[in-house]
Amino acid sequence: MAHAVFIQNPVSIYKDSPGKVYHFPKRYLNMVEETVGDWVVFYESRKGAFGYVSIQKVRNILPDPDQAAHYFAFLEPSTEWTFEHVVPRSAPDGIAIERSLRGAVVGQSQAV
Repeated sequence: MAHAVFIQNPVSIYKDSPGKVYHFPKRYLNMVEETVGDWVVFYESRKGAFGYVSIQKVRNILPDPDQAAHYFAFLEPSTEWTFEHVVPRSAPDGIAIERSLRGAVVGQSQAV
């Protein structure tokens, strides 16, 4: 199972369409391929809601026919769950929440 956070903003250099498609460069292809059939979390930076806004399943990936070395991750429309409230990125101590997930092993605790 892959664990991924996709950064998506209303103002973006990419051809994202929230709830439908996520556009990304080739350098992320291997990581995004691992998410096919699985849930991803969507995060908007300061240009957007500034926090986690939804989750959705990735259906498949296809190359961008108009932009070399870019791809589209198509999202499963019926699986989109938009959060009632934006979930902040940082814990009260100011550390990014996903930092605690890096390198975590099931069944073992890890100091951050």
